[in-house]
Amino acid sequence: MKILIYTIRGVLLLCIAWLPLNSMAQGSLEEGTIESQFEYLNRISNNYEEYKVVKKYNMTKMQSNVLDTLNTFRKNLAQLSAELKTRDEEIEQLKSEVAAAQEELESTIAIQESIPFLGANMHKSTYNTLMLGIIAVLGIGLLFFIYRFNASFRIIADTNKTLSETREEFEQHRRNALERERKLSRQLIDERNKRLV
Repeated sequence: MKILIYTIRGVLLLCIAWLPLNSMAQGSLEEGTIESQFEYLNRISNNYEEYKVVKKYNMTKMQSNVLDTLNTFRKNLAQLSAELKTRDEEIEQLKSEVAAAQEELESTIAIQESIPFLGANMHKSTYNTLMLGIIAVLGIGLLFFIYRFNASFRIIADTNKTLSETREEFEQHRRNALERERKLSRQLIDERNKRLV
C-alpha cells in the first residue's frame, strides 16, 4: 500500500512539474516579448549537429509574431510621425505668433518712447535733451538780460548821482554867480554913488 501511495505521489508530482512546462511550451509563442519567444524557440528546438531544427509551425508562428510586432511598430511610428509633424506645425505657428507679438511689442515700445513734436515723432531722450537745451538757452538769455538790466540800472544810478551832483554844483555855482553878481552890483552902485557924491 505504501508503494502505491508513493507511486501516486510520484505521478502527481511529475504531472504537476510537467504541467507548467507544457503550458509554457504552448503559451510562450502566444505571449511575451520577441526576445523571450526567440529564447523559447531556441530552447524547444532540436539539435542536429551544429544546427537547430525548428518545427515549421513554430517558425510560421514566430514569423507571424515578428510581422505583427513590426506592423505595430510601423503603426506606432506613423502615428508618432504624424504627431511630430503636427507638433512641428504648431511650433512653427507659435514661432510666427511670437514673432508677430515681438514686432507689435517693439512698435508699441517705439510709440511709447516717442513724443510728437512739431509734426514729427521724436524719441523721448531727444525731446528731453531739446527741451533742456531750450530751457538752458532761455535761462542764459534771462541771466544775460538780468545782467544787462543791472548794469544799465547801475549806469542809470551813477548817471542820476552824477546828474544830481552836477545839479548841486550848478545850483552852487548859480548861487555863487548870483552872489558875485549882487556883490558886483553892490560895488558898482557903491562906486557910482561914490563918484556922484
